[in-house]
Amino acid sequence: MQTNTISYTDDGLGLQNFVETVSFNVDIKDPCKTSAFSAVSLSAMTVIVGQQATQDFSEAVDSAETTYGTDSCGARSYSVVLQGDATLTPVNYVTV
Repeated sequence: MQTNTISYTDDGLGLQNFVETVSFNVDIKDPCKTSAFSAVSLSAMTVIVGQQATQDFSEAVDSAETTYGTDSCGARSYSVVLQGDATLTPVNYVTV
């Protein structure tokens, strides 16, 4: 709330005060908190036993980045996970 007082002298009434009060709310939203991500697609992979394979993919884009510029929500990291029920378990290898 902001209050301002203006004082002036009125010849007939003497010193007069005019008080104006202004109230306002500031609502700050975090666009990263509610950002929607585009899906990341991976191609099928075949790996020979004892060897390793990598796959390049296009990085996910979020709606905040589209609006406010690249990396506006910071760097991302990716993990391979096993999805079991409601839990995601990080893995560093996949057993076939």
